[in-house]
Amino acid sequence: MNLFRMPKPRGFNHNYIYYDERRARLREIEERARRELGMEQSGGYDADRIRGAFASGTRHSRRARGRRGHACQRFNVAVLALLLIALLALLRSIG
Repeated sequence: MNLFRMPKPRGFNHNYIYYDERRARLREIEERARRELGMEQSGGYDADRIRGAFASGTRHSRRARGRRGHACQRFNVAVLALLLIALLALLRSIG
């Protein structure tokens, strides 16, 4: 047993037995061409369209999203006011 050098685990490589890469690539090209030509509706499962739809549709998340905007604006105004006061104090002490 060596304390300073740990052996690396054996790698995992899974090769599909019944998978034709050429056929899958051709099917992908055909589907893309059908969608571009408008022959096939792009319905079905679309992860980008569905992701976050439920959470963003709830009432409390919409309210929280609206509140966040006002809080950020108030914070920015407060920071600008403090910077302006500090700048005026600096100018007054110099002059």
